[in-house]
Amino acid sequence: MGFGPVGQLLSALLGRAGHRVVVFEQHQEIYSPPRAVRFDGEAMRTFQWLGIVGEVEHEILRVAHAQMWGTDGKPVIDLAGVPGDGGGHQSGWARSYAFYQPVLDGALDRAARAAASVTVERGWAAEALVLHDGWAELVVRRRPGEGKAPDPADQPRSVSARYVVGTDGANFFVRRTCGIERVDLGFSERWIVADVRPHDMSEFEQLQMVQYCDCTRPTTIAPNGCTHRRWEFVLLEDERAEDFVGNEDRIWELLAPHCRRDQGILIWHTAYAFRLLLAATMREGRVLLAGDAAHQMPPFIGEGRCSGLRDAANLSWKLEVVLRGRASDALLDTYHSECFTQNMAVVESAMAMAMAMAMGRVCCLLDPGAAAARDAAMRSGRAPSLPRMPGIGAGLCHSSDDARLAGSPAVQARLDGPWGTALADEALGTGFGVLTTVGDPEAILPTDQLAFPKWIGGYAVPLDGAVPGARRDSDGRLAAWLAGAEAVATRPHGYTFGSVPTVDQLPSLVAELQGAEDWTRQ
Repeated sequence: MGFGPVGQLLSALLGRAGHRVVVFEQHQEIYSPPRAVRFDGEAMRTFQWLGIVGEVEHEILRVAHAQMWGTDGKPVIDLAGVPGDGGGHQSGWARSYAFYQPVLDGALDRAARAAASVTVERGWAAEALVLHDGWAELVVRRRPGEGKAPDPADQPRSVSARYVVGTDGANFFVRRTCGIERVDLGFSERWIVADVRPHDMSEFEQLQMVQYCDCTRPTTIAPNGCTHRRWEFVLLEDERAEDFVGNEDRIWELLAPHCRRDQGILIWHTAYAFRLLLAATMREGRVLLAGDAAHQMPPFIGEGRCSGLRDAANLSWKLEVVLRGRASDALLDTYHSECFTQNMAVVESAMAMAMAMAMGRVCCLLDPGAAAARDAAMRSGRAPSLPRMPGIGAGLCHSSDDARLAGSPAVQARLDGPWGTALADEALGTGFGVLTTVGDPEAILPTDQLAFPKWIGGYAVPLDGAVPGARRDSDGRLAAWLAGAEAVATRPHGYTFGSVPTVDQLPSLVAELQGAEDWTRQ
């Protein structure tokens, strides 16, 4: 349910694996307003799997620089290379990108529709969801077009499926119907968002990501791809959203300190109530939640979009192996335990500066004294250090990892081989994998263990140059990542199962992976 970016990505990944997917979306067309403006390198790695990078690269901009400005109008901290630290260099792509959402949504839409097993049904709303023993039943009804009355001839339609995934965003039908409660983490702000298409982009080239922590009106400026710019303004207590929405003169008054009316075209504006809410569970039997249906985050560093795409990547490979009969349904329990913990860590990080909720608390101080004290602390070096993006929570991960790689994003390096040089996912695939920096896994692992990662489209590859046919780490990223580990086991779609300091421990690592779930070979 829901064909926004998360539903598009999930259906595209499942469709490419050959699974029958039907998507119901209430809107007749792609929702065109450019809501999000940023994604990280981990998301770009996902787009690489779909083969859509070439379709969107003309409208994405690498973001290498971000700043916070104090209430005195001067920089207080430079966030060079941040946000998105955890997904960036490890992904094989840049850390952070600004993008124009209609371009990306169009590419994801085409990728999903290109799969013959995916059916997209637009203009349908859900009316009921019933869970049976072993299957789920969804009842939908065609929505009338805008301004039209319902057609009495339109009858409800019942669809049965192995699983139902709620990617219905703020609609929340799936979550509410299943009675899944939400955890309110106590953040609420009202903002006005405005997008401008400048006549001359060179006049705004100096504006990367800037957070003006002005106590009179906190403001965010961000590139919106290569051709647009985004401004976000907090609404003060005595202001009403309806006084701004639909009133371009009031919007231009907000924009005046940053952009003159003759410098561009106001293409879109709206009011948002930014909140921080997480569904108490992302799985209820045969129903799963992903994206905004599972979590709502303030947009200060774009983590809402990135978290939703991570949900889709995590869930897609688990549904793939469960639907193939290669793992039991219990594997899907790890979807909640891994993603919920990761999403909670994103928004609750004590290292306030790099995470969405805490970024809001820093920039939204309206008391002049408190804002001045904050600025002084940051300039004196007492600001908290910036954390890396957290890994996944407890789930399908090695229980003891001296190198602390279990659950972290797996590095995608450039590898040299018979084909030339290519990114690892293109050269090796995205299934389960085993890499060794010493010796050859073909000689180290028993036959049954060597076959295990391969039957799910995986690989066992030596990186030791002394081994014939070894792949060579051309850019040194794997060597840096695996410092202290001679072998690592990776999971599908870019995360690490675990590592061991010496290759003689590799059989025990693979044995733990084999015993972690009820794997079969159907």
